Amino acid sequence: TPSAASDDTACQVDIFPNVDFICLVAGAIPWYKELAGGLPIAPHGRVGPAVVRAAGCALLAGNLWLRMTSLDCFVEKKTPVAHHQAARVMITDGPFEYSRNPTYVSMVGALGAFGLIMNSWWGVASAAPLFAYLHFHVIPAEEAYMRNRFPEFAEYMQAAPRWLGPL
Repeated sequence: TPSAASDDTACQVDIFPNVDFICLVAGAIPWYKELAGGLPIAPHGRVGPAVVRAAGCALLAGNLWLRMTSLDCFVEKKTPVAHHQAARVMITDGPFEYSRNPTYVSMVGALGAFGLIMNSWWGVASAAPLFAYLHFHVIPAEEAYMRNRFPEFAEYMQAAPRWLGPL
C-alpha cells in the first residue's frame, strides 16, 4: 500500500546521461574489435552460441517486462519517475515487493542480456560499471531522499532488498 507525501522537494542526485548506453558501447567495442578473440561465452560452433543467444533474448524479454511493469506502477500511482520531481507516494507493491529498485534491476539485467546476445563476456561485463554506478552513487541518494520523505521507508528497506535476494 502506498503512502502519500505532501512536501514538494525532489531527490537531489545527478545522474550521468545515457550511462547505460555508454556501458553497452564500452562492452561492444572490445567484442567488435575481437580483443582476446571477443571473449566468447560459448565457443563458435553449431549449438553453443545459439543457446547463449537464446538465453540472452529470453533474459532481455524478461527485463523489458520487468521495466514496463515497474513503470506502470508509477503511472498507476500517479507519481513521477524523474528525479527532478517530488515523489508523491511510496510504491511497495508489484515488482517493488521483491526489489526496491526493479527499474535498475531491469537496466542492469538488460545490459547483461545484450552481452549474452553478443555471446561475449565483454558484453556481460559491461553491466558491472552500471551496477556499481547505480549501487554506490544513485541508489544511496534516492534512499536518503525516501527515508526523509516517507518515515515508513526504513521499514520497507527491511522488507524488500535493494536489488534481488541478498544484494
